[in-house]
Amino acid sequence: MLTILERINQIKGVKGSSIVSPDGIEIVSHFRTPVPSDFISALIVSVQQVANKIVSNAQAGSLMQTMIEASEGKFFVQVIELGYLVVLADSQANTGLIRVEIAQVSPLIK
Repeated sequence: MLTILERINQIKGVKGSSIVSPDGIEIVSHFRTPVPSDFISALIVSVQQVANKIVSNAQAGSLMQTMIEASEGKFFVQVIELGYLVVLADSQANTGLIRVEIAQVSPLIK
């Protein structure tokens, strides 16, 4: 799993990535700079619960990915078999490239 995170982290602008269980426990992470990853892991679960409600109420199928874009960074959360793949990037990172890479590696995480 660490190899997969390292692959994602090679994308320019990616600060790091982690795999989080459905209950917010960090399984593995790889960040280039110190981040409060335990705190982020717990918040990700809360965000995903709200996103799931929105998708459900909109009758839009199953939630696959959530992206939060802020003035100083981007957060990507992909639903995977083990829980969530979380990617943190700076504001200049190529969103499309990150999303393509997430789509390619997500099925490999088991």
